[in-house]
Amino acid sequence: MATSPRAAGAKIGEMIEIEQRLPTPTEYQHLRSAVGWNCPEVADCAAALARSIGGVCAVEDGRLVGMGRIVGDVFYSFIVDVVVHPGHQRTGVGSAIVRSLESVAAHANVTGKVGLVAAVDVVPFYAHLGYEETGSLFMSQNV
Repeated sequence: MATSPRAAGAKIGEMIEIEQRLPTPTEYQHLRSAVGWNCPEVADCAAALARSIGGVCAVEDGRLVGMGRIVGDVFYSFIVDVVVHPGHQRTGVGSAIVRSLESVAAHANVTGKVGLVAAVDVVPFYAHLGYEETGSLFMSQNV
């Protein structure tokens, strides 16, 4: 069952605040690295972040502990790069980030829908938030 959206500026517990902003390229690199994701060059991170529709950061004592962003256009919005520092996983941070991103998407497109691509190991997390498999298959090709 889905919970209600969490507004930017909301707090998780006593210390973590949800901010409606994109991470800096350096924050983006550090958090990706913390969870074992590849770490692109700062310039590439900056270019990717600049092409985002919006983003959400979870901050504790001035330090980024979680992030996510929306990419797309007026018809399609996709949640990408939802990352929570390992020391803050399973505390509600990821759920708060996704709910805040849903609010961003609701104002960014005309379809009233948001999509995402989930690694197999996090499908249960997104299913718990109300996401359903659509039958579509994500495909890619090197260019």
